[in-house]
Amino acid sequence: ESAYNLANRLFGSATKQNVKTCARIYHAILKEYPITNAYREALYETCQANPIVVTNKFGRRLQVFSRDSEDASIRDKFKKSLAFVGRSSAVDVLLRAMARIWEDKRCDEYSLPVAFVHDELLMAFPIDKAERYATIVLETMRESVSELGDISIPCEYGIGRNWAECK
Repeated sequence: ESAYNLANRLFGSATKQNVKTCARIYHAILKEYPITNAYREALYETCQANPIVVTNKFGRRLQVFSRDSEDASIRDKFKKSLAFVGRSSAVDVLLRAMARIWEDKRCDEYSLPVAFVHDELLMAFPIDKAERYATIVLETMRESVSELGDISIPCEYGIGRNWAECK
C-alpha cells in the first residue's frame, strides 16, 4: 500500500501532511525491520530481472505485468507485485489451515468448511460444540507458517446462527 492510500484509509484524506506522516511510518517500519526491507529490495530486483512473473513463498505465480501497458512505471509494477505477494500468501495460509483441519479431522465430522471468502472461513458446528471447535480452528489458524519465516497469523472468531451474526 502506498503512503497516499494509507493516508486515505487512516485519516480519511490524503493531504500532503497525512501522506508525509504515512511515508514516515513506512520508513520507520523498514528501519525497525531490516529483514522486511531486505525482502522488499530483493523483490524489486527480482521484478527488474524478470518483469513478467512474481512468485510467492508458496510457489504461487502471477503474471502481474502481462496486463500492464509497456510504459507502466516500475513503481506501479512493484506495488502490484508486493500486493500480490501479501494477498496470495494470506490465501495460501488460509487454504493450508483448512486442509489441516480437514485432513486431521480436528473438528470431527464437522471439519469441512462451508465456505471461505477472502480471509474469512465459515464453519458449521452444533451450537453446544461451537465454542470448543471454534477454539480448535483458531489454534490451527494461528500455527506458525514456515514459508513465511515461522510467523503466525493473527485471527479471531465469532459464533452465531448465520455469517452476519458472527461478525
